[in-house]
Amino acid sequence: MNSLQPAVQDTSYVNNHHGYETATALSAQEKQNVKGALENSSIENLLKNPIVTKALNKSNKGEIDNLLANYEQLNHQITGIDNLCRELLSESSKYDVNSRKWKELDRQRFARQDDRSNLVRLLWGYSDKIRAIIREAANIV
Repeated sequence: MNSLQPAVQDTSYVNNHHGYETATALSAQEKQNVKGALENSSIENLLKNPIVTKALNKSNKGEIDNLLANYEQLNHQITGIDNLCRELLSESSKYDVNSRKWKELDRQRFARQDDRSNLVRLLWGYSDKIRAIIREAANIV
């Protein structure tokens, strides 16, 4: 190799308009695919998309992994609450609607449903953060 020849420059990462390092710039078609995936895919499927993976670099991939761990934990808690509410509903069906036991079980079920609503709001927040990171990484405005 001629020493006067410039070294091959690694262009696998470029800086976006905020100065963050992003993966290889996506083609217009790839950006369109990511945009469609952001609008129509679950978080789980979105992160399996090879074009989304291409857009992410190590730093924002790590951030997404942390958010995803929290997202999955919340999903697990919501499933647990759903199961508990079904059990409470099943148990309350054994009692007369006017009994104290039925009213107590019903009160517990409604309290758990309120807890579930709060967790779902948190889940949406994590989903929005993950989607924003992907949008930024793909330079989709």
